Amino acid sequence: MSEPTLDELVEMKVNKILRKKGYSDKRRICAGWLKLSAEISEYCTENVEPGFAFSYVQNSIYYPIKYVLGLRRIDDIAEQDIKLARAIFYFIKNKRNGYKSESKRKMEFWAKEKVRD
Repeated sequence: MSEPTLDELVEMKVNKILRKKGYSDKRRICAGWLKLSAEISEYCTENVEPGFAFSYVQNSIYYPIKYVLGLRRIDDIAEQDIKLARAIFYFIKNKRNGYKSESKRKMEFWAKEKVRD
């Protein structure tokens, strides 16, 4: 059995210190985020419109969540922040659905006006 190199010894020592401080080699994604992100993906899939990419719709929801919660990576969201993230998602979803309904009503109104002319 060969002796470990200096680099290997340093890496083992660093990993030992990180484990003591609660860091892990693997990222942990909270269960609440897995559920919410699946819900957001389903919404994006059902509501993507011609001319827009799925990622555009998804990022339109993810960026406000990241900004409000001060996250660099959306997967770093903590379990205690899921409730607020869900509220942000529902706010955006309701605003978008309300806007689409209002736009549809306006288009129908103007279409009727054009017919009268």
